[in-house]
Amino acid sequence: MNASRCDQLDDYFAGWLSETEASDFEAHLADCAVCRRQLDQQRRIDGLLAQAAGRLEPVPHGLVDRLESQIRCFSRRRTVRTAWGLSAAAAMVLLVGVWLHIRRPEGPQPAPKRQDEPMIVQQDVRPPAQDASDAEPLVQVRPSDPSAAILITEQTQNPNVTIVWFHPTVKPARRPNGADTN
Repeated sequence: MNASRCDQLDDYFAGWLSETEASDFEAHLADCAVCRRQLDQQRRIDGLLAQAAGRLEPVPHGLVDRLESQIRCFSRRRTVRTAWGLSAAAAMVLLVGVWLHIRRPEGPQPAPKRQDEPMIVQQDVRPPAQDASDAEPLVQVRPSDPSAAILITEQTQNPNVTIVWFHPTVKPARRPNGADTN
C-alpha cells in the first residue's frame, strides 16, 4: 500500500487524473486491497444514488409559485405588524411626554402649608455666645394655631442644640352651619 497513491483515489474516481497517472493508479489498485474496497463502495453508493434519482417525482406545477407567494404575504404581514407596533410605541411616548408637560407646573411652586406645621417666628444667624447663660435662642418655633400641636423641648449635651418634638393634635370634625357635636 503506497500512501501517496492512496491519496489519489478520489481524483481517479472523479476522472481528474491524466492518462499516465490513471494507468499508474490502476497498477496500484492491483496491489492495494484497501483502495479496491473503497473504490467498490463508492461505485455502489453512486449506483444507489442514480436509482433513487430515477424514482424522484417532478415538483407539482405551481408549487414553487404558491410557496413564494406565501413567503411574500408572511413577510408583508410581519412588516405591517412591526410598523404598527413602532407607531403605537411612538404615540405612547408622545402622549406620556405631553401628559408630563401639562402636569408639570411652570416654575418652582412652594409646597402648600399645612395647618399643623410649625411656623418659624424668629431666626437669627449670629454666632452663638461663649457663655451659655447669656445666650438667647437663635430659632423660636411656634405652631400657627396653638391648639394644632403639642411642642415638647428636650435639651441636649450641646448647649447650642435643642430638640423640639412636634405632636399634632386631633380636632373634632366641624359640622355644617357651625353646629356643635354635643
